[in-house]
Amino acid sequence: AGPEPAGELGADSAAEPGAAGGTPPLAVARLERNVTTADVGRWSYTRLMDTGHAAATTGHAAVPGPDETAGPAPEEEGGGRDEPPTPLQEVAAGGTAFGVVVHRALETVDPAGPDLEARLRAHLAADPAARVAGDPAVLAAALARALATPLDPLLPGVALGAVPASDRVAELRFDLPLGDTVRRIDLDRFGTAVAAELGDDPLAASFVELGTRVARPRIAGWLTGSLDLLVRTRDADGRPRFTVIDHKTNVLRGPDGDPAYGPEAMRRAVLAGEYAVQMLLYLVAAHRFLRWRQPGYDPARDLAGAGLLFLRGLGGPGAPLRDGGRDGVFAWRPPLGAVLRADRLLAEGAT
Repeated sequence: AGPEPAGELGADSAAEPGAAGGTPPLAVARLERNVTTADVGRWSYTRLMDTGHAAATTGHAAVPGPDETAGPAPEEEGGGRDEPPTPLQEVAAGGTAFGVVVHRALETVDPAGPDLEARLRAHLAADPAARVAGDPAVLAAALARALATPLDPLLPGVALGAVPASDRVAELRFDLPLGDTVRRIDLDRFGTAVAAELGDDPLAASFVELGTRVARPRIAGWLTGSLDLLVRTRDADGRPRFTVIDHKTNVLRGPDGDPAYGPEAMRRAVLAGEYAVQMLLYLVAAHRFLRWRQPGYDPARDLAGAGLLFLRGLGGPGAPLRDGGRDGVFAWRPPLGAVLRADRLLAEGAT
């Protein structure tokens, strides 16, 4: 006689466990708890601040795109200073695609090498996406002049074109685990803790009720991203100082509609775009990188802060110095306690 037909897995006729020649019954396991995976993954600043849903439900504005106007500045920040436009203000192109083209050019072309304008022109001419920017010669000339702007108060008296390749790292990528990558971080509590460390810093408001303005109020997994630039300078004693720099191609305008890139206009753009959150996360990434790679690293001495370069506001080598700063250069050095607290909370993976 042939073999008997097999019964169904887990059927009542299966032999009891431990019975002679029998096997334990098989059954489908049942999951008795809810599993949510939408807040587990790789979180960049851009993904984290994808506030389209939050804006619809809380009334908070979404993050401006790379070339959106961040709202009018106060009267004293208007563009009525009767000054010629900066080089990049004469480039009519805009939008996200334009921002990508500019970032790629700045990542690829060494600003401290010879014949910068010619090398930028060659790069742009070879980049098919650069067609959105119009004549590559015009954009190359504008970028070359912008890169010659002294970056006070961020890097006093120093232009990016004067920083040798040995003193900067472009597009420094990072992938930092959020705790054990499984436990959620409550971003409201995270923001409250950071705001407490910032005290009366004008950008502390960016961290209050942070969870209401992000894509997910609780996240787990990895924090990922890329620093546009990590720049090394040296103090009067020759000790290294490290500054995080991010490029922005935003169009900022005053109440009269003219370009405005003074301190107040930039501060408003930083608050509207939640750029303080970006800068703090990037400072944490730089802090961990330097802690691992820089011998004798002391963050109180060596971590110089972060800055944003609003490229359309950079006026070139002759840009005027006003109250210690230049248009288009935004510098922020938060209290070290805020950076270290953020680093600790992200490393613990729970707040």
